[in-house]
Amino acid sequence: MPRYFFCLRDENGNLQEDPEGQEFSDLAGAEENAMVSAKEILAEELLRGKPVRTGLAFEILDENHKLVLRFPFAFAAERSGTSLNLELLTFALIACANIPGKP
Repeated sequence: MPRYFFCLRDENGNLQEDPEGQEFSDLAGAEENAMVSAKEILAEELLRGKPVRTGLAFEILDENHKLVLRFPFAFAAERSGTSLNLELLTFALIACANIPGKP
């Protein structure tokens, strides 16, 4: 199975490399993993009372370390889906609603 590396690019252009990668049958499987992972990261940040960082992106590299897909977190934030742990999302929404200073 092909191995894909999920490097994380932040809003300032800094890149956090993925040294291990993960195996998926195809790029579509890697993209689905990017969607789930991005949603989980966004939800965890909300739980901590931090702003949503939709400027982050996964840069997915193939086994030859060639960029094959750029997956912006904004895409994950805009899409509904059941792949995200529903309990985590519920906690994130409650936490967001209880942030001091928010109407």
